[in-house]
Amino acid sequence: MNPDKYIVDSKENNIEKTYVELYNQYKNDAFDTVIEKSTEAINSYVGDSLIAKFELLKAYAIGKRDGLPAFKKALEFVAMNYPNTEEGKKALEVIETIKNKN
Repeated sequence: MNPDKYIVDSKENNIEKTYVELYNQYKNDAFDTVIEKSTEAINSYVGDSLIAKFELLKAYAIGKRDGLPAFKKALEFVAMNYPNTEEGKKALEVIETIKNKN
């Protein structure tokens, strides 16, 4: 009876579906696609709570494609822009792990 609820539910399902698809592509080593589609999703779903997940996934894909320095830079972006999210905290944790190994 509430059409606005349907629109919100539909949008949430779309963003979750997009994330799952991109995560599966990441697992299949399609890093260029993950980076490109993550950027599109980030721009399409501005303000959504799942954006940080896309940013972190994108950072991991950048790391796989471009190496450790690019990975660290991408993680720093996530940590700086999403400091109060699980993803921002995870990015900081990974950065510390990288520092401790060097």
